[in-house]
Amino acid sequence: ALYPSSHESATDKEIEELVELRMRRQEELFDRPDPPEMVFVIDEAALQRWVGGRDVMRHQLKRLKTEALRDNVTIDVVPFTAGSHPGLFGGPFVILEFADERDEDILFLENVRGDGGDIFRDEQMEVAPYRETFAQLRDLAHRTDLEAVIERALKEMSESDRSNTVETR
Repeated sequence: ALYPSSHESATDKEIEELVELRMRRQEELFDRPDPPEMVFVIDEAALQRWVGGRDVMRHQLKRLKTEALRDNVTIDVVPFTAGSHPGLFGGPFVILEFADERDEDILFLENVRGDGGDIFRDEQMEVAPYRETFAQLRDLAHRTDLEAVIERALKEMSESDRSNTVETR
């Protein structure tokens, strides 16, 4: 649901390929025999914005709850009460760290150009500020109850459904 608005010049086939690629990556990470430790930090606004409509968001929220039950997955939420925070400025990013020190850490920055993003391998001047931002975001999110935030979002959707329903006789 997000790709058409962020890749306006992409064809339906190109968007379908992007979605398939992302889904394959998720399967390879989550469903492999030895999945990595994964820590995600999400702004509460992302859980409230109805990208793709109610049904899509309900599915996404329920999936977050399910994935958070995995031993190797941590999902933190930066609450609205945090106000302005460092995650609002630079956009989404991923830091990949490896147990073997010989493997380079990788910083991946998504962008709107549609070229896959920017990748920085073991470049401390590039990676360090994002590590600091990630630590700050985790600190802001550490007291937020993911399940409670998701249940509140689902409840608000249900209440909106009821208020938008018109009885006919």
